Amino acid sequence: MQDVFNWRLYQQGGNDPNNEWYTSTVVPASPSSAQGSTYKIDLVFDISYYYPEALNQYSTGRDNHLPYQPASAWQHWIVGRVYSSSGAVTIVNDPGWSVGNDRYVTSVGGAGTIIYMFGGHGYTW
Repeated sequence: MQDVFNWRLYQQGGNDPNNEWYTSTVVPASPSSAQGSTYKIDLVFDISYYYPEALNQYSTGRDNHLPYQPASAWQHWIVGRVYSSSGAVTIVNDPGWSVGNDRYVTSVGGAGTIIYMFGGHGYTW
C-alpha cells in the first residue's frame, strides 16, 4: 500500500521536496499504550494535511470489531479519513461495507478499538 500511495504522490507532484511521503508502521497483536499514542499522532498529522490513512484490518473471528463484519478470520484495508477529540476517535470508511458511510471507532485502548483492528498487521500513513 505504501508504494501505491507514494507512486500516486509522485505522479501528482514529482519530486516536490514539500511532499510528505507515506510510510508503513507494523503494530503487534497487542499494541502498547506508546504505540497507541504514536498512532494518534500519526492520524492527526495525516488528516491535518489532507492525507488519508490505510489501515490493514485483521480479524481472527473471535474479535468481530464492527457489527456488519463477518464472524470469521479475514483481513482487508479500511480508510482512516477523519478524526475527532484530538485523535481519540478515528472516523473510518470501509470500502467493503459501503462507500460513503463512515464509522466512528475509538482509536486506542482495549479490544474493539481501531488499533486492535489492525494489530498484528499495521497502517500506512
